[in-house]
Amino acid sequence: MKREGKTPKPRSHAAPRLRRALSLHEIAILLLLASAPVEATAGTPDYFALQNAGLVDVVDTRFALSDSGKALLQLLDGV
Repeated sequence: MKREGKTPKPRSHAAPRLRRALSLHEIAILLLLASAPVEATAGTPDYFALQNAGLVDVVDTRFALSDSGKALLQLLDGV
């Protein structure tokens, strides 16, 4: 069945290959960062795990989505 009225978003980057499943907290952080950067001083171990996975970057002392993090959220949006 074809969904009408919604065109697929172009994917600018390939979805990242994850070595492990993300926790619900980590997915929530990705969604939070999609709306606005967060001060790096507010970072929890989950933020640093996402940084180590290449899904977030620290930009001017703020956590922000990396290109891989944006691609992952686009993939989740298409599910």
